[in-house]
Amino acid sequence: MNVLNRIKLKISRGEYSFSDHSIYDKLEICGFTTEDLLNAVSTCKTVIKQTNTRAERDMLYIGYAISGKPIEIVCRFYNKKVYFITVYDYE
Repeated sequence: MNVLNRIKLKISRGEYSFSDHSIYDKLEICGFTTEDLLNAVSTCKTVIKQTNTRAERDMLYIGYAISGKPIEIVCRFYNKKVYFITVYDYE
């Protein structure tokens, strides 16, 4: 099973969590909700492994918010869950 399918499966099972307050701050700044974030992963077609970060386990997902606006999500597997780290407007 590829990484994207593993993440989609974990999300469908509720096996995910969000980073501390920073992701919630970023969601608010970008005008997204947690539902937008989950929708973006479920509609995601592009996955990029981050190799220039401190934690090379991070993956970048590009999907769409419920409104159709593109969104970038950084997450990783941690403690058998998908751990959402941050979110960006896709430009």
